[in-house]
Amino acid sequence: AGISRTGMNSSRLLADSRLCALTFLLSAATFSGYTLYFCQLTMLHGDEGQYLLVTQSLIRDGDMDLTNNIDPKSIREFHVIDSFGIHKAPGSPPGKLHSVHPVGLSILLIPPYLAGLDLWQNPRLACALTVALMGAGCVALMLAWLLRLGIGRWPAVAAAMVAAVTGPLFLYSTQLFPDLPALLVSLVALRALHRWQIPGGGYRSWGRLETLWLALLSAVLGFLPFLHARFTPIALLACVGLAL
Repeated sequence: AGISRTGMNSSRLLADSRLCALTFLLSAATFSGYTLYFCQLTMLHGDEGQYLLVTQSLIRDGDMDLTNNIDPKSIREFHVIDSFGIHKAPGSPPGKLHSVHPVGLSILLIPPYLAGLDLWQNPRLACALTVALMGAGCVALMLAWLLRLGIGRWPAVAAAMVAAVTGPLFLYSTQLFPDLPALLVSLVALRALHRWQIPGGGYRSWGRLETLWLALLSAVLGFLPFLHARFTPIALLACVGLAL
């Protein structure tokens, strides 16, 4: 009986993993297609340009000083206009121009910025597609988390799909803001620590690599405040489960 239950659990885990993978692929195709359409029709707005300007400075100068990156040629590299208002941090050192926005998202966007510049001379598009893939990851992780909590398979799929096609998840899947990366990290933590969220749940070993996984999860959660200070409470709350 024990062997039979183990086999059934393994089969269910495999089926759930395939379902999550399929969900990711469908979400990635939907979000990426919409992102391609969205980037053709709209220009950067809100704080998006602020984050990309810091990304450009990190790549070119290796620092966050924007003094050398506010000329029209530099801005035209990722924008369709020559200039925009820089959100200067009040604590910027004399003679330097630092952004008031946290640096976390700008760091995450360095690889796609470089790839978009080399492949299409369009860093904004590559960065937006990267965020779209993060959004797809959120949908798949949401489904995986619900399944691990014991929610029925089709109710869990329905909940994940509803979240995928409604705001703010769908709307943010095309835009360069820190919220989707923060949601992705939060869902990673929720999925990893699901045993503390179910009745009668508790500790269960993650195997020989448990120390490594805990270290990686700690590092990922520690990155949340660098995306924005408002995500610090989420990181602290997840660290409670981590400590347990």
